[in-house]
Amino acid sequence: MSREKSRKLLESTVMTAIFTAMAVVLKSITKVTIPIMGSGGMVINFAGIFSFFPAILYGPLYGGASSALCDILGWVINPSGGSYNPVFTIVAFIGGAVKGLVWMVFTKKLINKNVIKTVLLCLFVVFLAFGTVF
Repeated sequence: MSREKSRKLLESTVMTAIFTAMAVVLKSITKVTIPIMGSGGMVINFAGIFSFFPAILYGPLYGGASSALCDILGWVINPSGGSYNPVFTIVAFIGGAVKGLVWMVFTKKLINKNVIKTVLLCLFVVFLAFGTVF
């Protein structure tokens, strides 16, 4: 590996770690619980802001890793929901990776706009169907 590639890899890893640390701190500080029918139903936090930056700056792999690490470290620091569930971590990784992929598609103009509109319309219909069923 060349010196320049090594330097870029180190920079992207360190910046991803910094954004992940800020996301974990924000996740533990800005937690707002919305009770639904008398119990803690929905928790809203603002950690997604800082887990989005590695995805747009360095790509989907770094965005997924940042989101997954934020989920794991957030649970280690404050396990308010009970036991650890790795499915949520996998979903967080996929969500971070999708953010990076969407950002790449929209910024690099890789796909025709009509294709993007068609794909988004199909996704909307699928989500609407599953939301209605479940």
